[in-house]
Amino acid sequence: LARRAVQCVTDGLAQTSGVFRIALAGGSTPGEAYRLLGQTPDLPKERLRFFLGDERMVRFDHKDSNVRMVRETLLL
Repeated sequence: LARRAVQCVTDGLAQTSGVFRIALAGGSTPGEAYRLLGQTPDLPKERLRFFLGDERMVRFDHKDSNVRMVRETLLL
């Protein structure tokens, strides 16, 4: 499922030359997809805009923070 999610993003990027917006889910489920997307070679990160779909009311460095998870997996 994580690989398919990455494929959807890369396919979408290939179909447009503009900015590609992605709403990010929280929790542990999407973590593998974020990790794979962050490791995708030649990913045009300058064209990506990320939006958090939810965030927990914790500090950004807290173990339950979705921001922390995105930083550690996707925004390498």
